[in-house]
Amino acid sequence: MAEEKAPGKKKAPTALKRQKQDAKKSLNNRMKKSKLHTQRVKFEKETTRDGLGTLFSILDKAAKSGVIKPNKASRLKSRLAKRVK
Repeated sequence: MAEEKAPGKKKAPTALKRQKQDAKKSLNNRMKKSKLHTQRVKFEKETTRDGLGTLFSILDKAAKSGVIKPNKASRLKSRLAKRVK
């Protein structure tokens, strides 16, 4: 079972700050993943070069910010580029 906290004991200010930072980061990551997924679905429906450029940009930004790993971004870009040809 989980340990009970002593009554009246507060969390340290740094722990509270960390919780706020984690919540913010989690929300941003979720939004970026959602945007990526939405753009991929749009691209699947109509495969165009313009859509490919937009999708590449989103993939690069997601990889840069750590939402997805760089190799995954590269792999997806390669597979999507094959579909345009």
